[in-house]
Amino acid sequence: MSSDLDEVRRRQKLADYYYDNYLKHFGNKDFSKASEFLWGTINNLVYCLGLLDGQKLSEHGKVVGYLKSLANVKQDPEMIDGIPAAESMHANFYHSFMTEDVFEHNRLRAEKLTTKLAMILLDRLDEIIKQI
Repeated sequence: MSSDLDEVRRRQKLADYYYDNYLKHFGNKDFSKASEFLWGTINNLVYCLGLLDGQKLSEHGKVVGYLKSLANVKQDPEMIDGIPAAESMHANFYHSFMTEDVFEHNRLRAEKLTTKLAMILLDRLDEIIKQI
């Protein structure tokens, strides 16, 4: 578990780095790059949660499957709604198809998902620390 916690810490820092870059590119209206950094943030948060559940989510399908399962367990409509928005953000990096309005719509939903994932991760880490 110790090596998994080290990897969680590493990935958590990476998620923070990606989120900072998302904000920078969003501020510069580089929506394609901002999209991928927001997806990278979400991907790393989900990877952390998966590790805490004993799963290595090394493929896109596994990340999305875990995320859908987590959203259903939490019974959180905003999380469920944020998943396709996050996937659209990921696709926008490769295809740059979003208008500013479409980007904004998806960005807001994906940001809510990001916040919820970060809070779940912090709660899980707090539980682990209390058990040590």
